[in-house]
Order: sequence, then C-alpha cells, then structure tokens
Amino acid sequence: MTKLKWNPESQWVWSEKIAHEPIVDTETFERVQKLLSGKGRPAVERKPRRSPRAYVLRGLLHCGVCARRMEASWNNGRTH
Repeated sequence: MTKLKWNPESQWVWSEKIAHEPIVDTETFERVQKLLSGKGRPAVERKPRRSPRAYVLRGLLHCGVCARRMEASWNNGRTH
C-alpha cells in the first residue's frame, strides 16, 4: 500500500493564474484556517461521537438545495 506524505506549506507551489472559480474567497478561507488551527476556538463540551471514524469535514458541509447536512460513509476501506 502507498503511504502519502504531504509537503510542508513552505514547499507548496502557487499558480499566479486562477485555474477555476474559488468556492470561497481568500479572506473567508484564511479566517476558517485560523479557527481550525485552534487559535480563538472556543472550548465547548461535546457529546461523544457515535461513529468511531473521524470525518474531516463532519458537520461543516450543507446541501445548497435543501440545506441538509452532507453525510459521509465508509466504503472499501476509505471515506466517501
């Protein structure tokens, strides 16, 4: 099995030309990254997870049509 290794941010290559329309603007992206990094994130008592698997975007994505929370599943050893 191949194990992926992410490059550190200092080695990322950024294109000057936008390849596609961004989903969120840069300011919003940077604010969310700051929140997710733990800086300024409020300490909240949470219920234990019902699933033993941690889904990265759990509770953050909603359908643009019906506003329901998007769901993830585990198939063939991978998240979907």
